[in-house]
Order: sequence, then C-alpha cells, then structure tokens
Amino acid sequence: MAELRTVEQRLARQAYAATKRGRATHAPARYILDAPPADLRQAIDPAVAAVFAVKIGDLRSPTRSSPRAAFARQVAMYLAHVVCGQSLTAVGTLFQRDRTTVAHACRLIEDARDDPGLDRLIEHLECAVASLIDAFGSRCGLRQ
Repeated sequence: MAELRTVEQRLARQAYAATKRGRATHAPARYILDAPPADLRQAIDPAVAAVFAVKIGDLRSPTRSSPRAAFARQVAMYLAHVVCGQSLTAVGTLFQRDRTTVAHACRLIEDARDDPGLDRLIEHLECAVASLIDAFGSRCGLRQ
C-alpha cells in the first residue's frame, strides 16, 4: 500500500508541475518511476552539461564549483525531482546533497522559469531527459 501511495504522489507531482506551467507532462511514467538512480544520472547529466556548457565532472563535484556549474546542477536536481518524480530526499542522495539544498534548487529554478528563454530551454531538457529514460527502459525490456 505504501508503494502505491508513493507512485500516486509522484504522478500527482508530475501532473501538478505540468499544469502549473500550462503544459502536459512529457514523462513516460512507467519506467521513470522505477528507473535505477544510475539511469537517471546517465540521462540527466550529459543533457544538462551540454546545454549549459559545463563538464559532467563539475555537475558531480562535491563542491559548488563555478556559478555556471552550480546553476546547471540546480537544473539537474530540478529535473530529477519534477520529470523523474523523485522525492527531495532521493534527489539529495542522488546528487550527494541535503534535501533542503534540493528544495532550494527546485524553488529557484521554478522561479527562474518566468524568463521565457530559460523556460523553453528547461522544457526541451524535460523532453530530452524523459525520452532518454524511456529509451533506457526500452533497452532493458521494461517498457510495454
């Protein structure tokens, strides 16, 4: 019963985030909800690093690094939470950060999406990450 509640919460969070921005969610929910953390990082990190012109190593750095890398990491944490439906605690574990740091990143990115250019950029990243994770699910034979 607890697992069902968790799945419902994740789907509700995805739907809320999508409707808040006036768009339908692009996430292929079946595999994303069960995706191993390695697949999430494998999908998110290269996409975010390419878009923000930072090294993947900077995204995974235990220190803040440059402001550009810190912002890119905040976007990556936001994507893990919103697109992948991971809890703040799970995202914190995934990125080796505290859940309050993840919450701050999500608030910051959601507020920054008021800029139309950044909003389009993040929308493209949402689609790319969801598609990559969906492809990982197909590769593993987990997608129907």
